Amino acid sequence: MIFFAALITLFLSGLAFADTSRIQWSWQDQELKSRPGFVNISQSGFLVSRPNFEGASAVELDHDGKIIWEIRGISVNSMQKLANGNYLIADGGAPGLPRYARVVEVTPDTRVIWEYAFTSRADAPKEAKRLENGNTLVVTAAAVMEINPEKKIVWKFDSGLLQAVSAARLENGNTLIVDKGIVLGAKVVEIDNKGEIVWSYSEGLKKPVNALRLQNGNTMIADLGNYWKIEISPQGEIIGVTSWRQVLSMLGFPAQRYARPLIEGGTIVSAGNRVMIIDDRSIQVYLNGNWLDVPVTPVLVNGSILLPVRSLADAFGWKLSWKADVKSLVIADDGKQVEISTENSFAIANGSKFELGVTPLLLENNLMVPASFLADNFGLKLEWDDTARILNLWK
Repeated sequence: MIFFAALITLFLSGLAFADTSRIQWSWQDQELKSRPGFVNISQSGFLVSRPNFEGASAVELDHDGKIIWEIRGISVNSMQKLANGNYLIADGGAPGLPRYARVVEVTPDTRVIWEYAFTSRADAPKEAKRLENGNTLVVTAAAVMEINPEKKIVWKFDSGLLQAVSAARLENGNTLIVDKGIVLGAKVVEIDNKGEIVWSYSEGLKKPVNALRLQNGNTMIADLGNYWKIEISPQGEIIGVTSWRQVLSMLGFPAQRYARPLIEGGTIVSAGNRVMIIDDRSIQVYLNGNWLDVPVTPVLVNGSILLPVRSLADAFGWKLSWKADVKSLVIADDGKQVEISTENSFAIANGSKFELGVTPLLLENNLMVPASFLADNFGLKLEWDDTARILNLWK
């Protein structure tokens, strides 16, 4: 209730909350019993799966959101538009005939012209991609395999995967695999053709669903559990993080199903009954040169950047105490004591009153406080890069 009250107050006060303006394109599924799942890009627009046990389907949309192609009665886990105009589909096997898991290539009039069947739905393909050599790269939960047109497995990797969901063949011939894990164990790994791991990243990942290797050698990972797209260097360093958490927060946190980084910028996300392209303009915070993982994305309100104060307290060892009766937070550090209330646009620092310019917010049970005030009162240096949307703090 506190969280929603804070949002209502925010709107009624006329403050600019820019996160919903970060939605650059949106399509809402009007079929009530389905919700968009997997999303891919086609030359005409977008490919979208529509999970629904009673009547699953998939559609191709043009850039205006008009349905220009549809296939029904098939459980589409992934879909790719091929150069010949056909569609390559990873079919989970239910509902609808033929009721078995398979990878299938269909013509625009939905005729099957190639099929690779699995004997068990437990091996249902999560994703399928047609490679330049004509073979098909198929991902199941426990394996990634390359299948030739004659339906023979010519390459396979099945070591240590918990719940593989996506794979891509790289220009160097290696394969980039996304393993969503099961509670734990989420990772992205690069495998050579001998099955040896030559690169991996797992730190902080919760529910990765897609990864993209960039021309500069960095790897971009879309993670539903963190509501972010993270870019990682070959050395495992975090280059940047873009979050869409606040965008979904403003929409009431609809359930996410898929996210895909776009090479030209932005991320396409399916959540609730929407497919959205969300831009890269979330605010990133760095402390002493290191990226800070915050539970709530910083927001820009009336020219002030508001940060979750607990993240800074944890980083710098500040002591926090909450006064529930007056809805205020006391921050203490090295003889300095600051009291901030969610009901006032000022703070009390060692007995003196300081105007904040904006009332602190409670977002998802995190108190959001102006960064400039915290910097001034706790000896931090602050630098804001408006173009990159990066806030640097040093102590």
